[in-house]
Amino acid sequence: MIRIFFLLIPFLGFSQVPDLLLASQQQANSGPSDSRDLPGLVYSVDDPPTDLNFLGDRQIDIGSTNIDFTPGTDEFSIVVKMGGTHPTSFSSIIAKGTSSSVQYMLGIQDGNNLNTALGGGNIVQSSNTFYSGTDLYIWTVSTTTQILRDDGTERLNAAFSGTATNASNVTIGGRSDSTSQMTGSIAWIRIYNRVLSASEISAIEAEFMYLWWIILVVPFNNRKRFEKTNEKCAA
Repeated sequence: MIRIFFLLIPFLGFSQVPDLLLASQQQANSGPSDSRDLPGLVYSVDDPPTDLNFLGDRQIDIGSTNIDFTPGTDEFSIVVKMGGTHPTSFSSIIAKGTSSSVQYMLGIQDGNNLNTALGGGNIVQSSNTFYSGTDLYIWTVSTTTQILRDDGTERLNAAFSGTATNASNVTIGGRSDSTSQMTGSIAWIRIYNRVLSASEISAIEAEFMYLWWIILVVPFNNRKRFEKTNEKCAA
């Protein structure tokens, strides 16, 4: 922890470090609200004791009915914080479908690029290689448009069309027919049955950066003070 802190000093400058530490202490008294309190949350896996590790032979089945998707009618948002283990092959982060019919899927292509699929259509792959292993991904899907953000940067904004094929359950770490199973890890995931607003997305990204600032900079013995502000910050 000390080593990480001192690695930050050359970039921040010695004069800025006390100010940043003070800012983090002040933030503890008015930290960002917990995005789990936002309306429309239908499923979440938050802060398991360790990352959810997928070894290419397992997945989590979370059912289907409350997160069905019909293009042109339904909307949803998915927020994913990846873990520390980097998938090395084509992997599904979350999907509703099989290898022959995918209603929606967010995945990783060849261990680098993100890709999406909607309404039984073809997979749409990002034109940029940007997967870094521990990024925060926010995928919002309206009735006609999908937007994918990576750590605050918009990587995909595209129209789509398709049909409704909601026979499969929603699965994390693979598809319901045990294909495209992940060899990697997920720290947490949240699913909303609506499109998050721009202000809500900004709040989630601020919450994410706030939590990781505490982990990287605030000494371990002092982290207890943050428990009252956000239960996720418990030491």
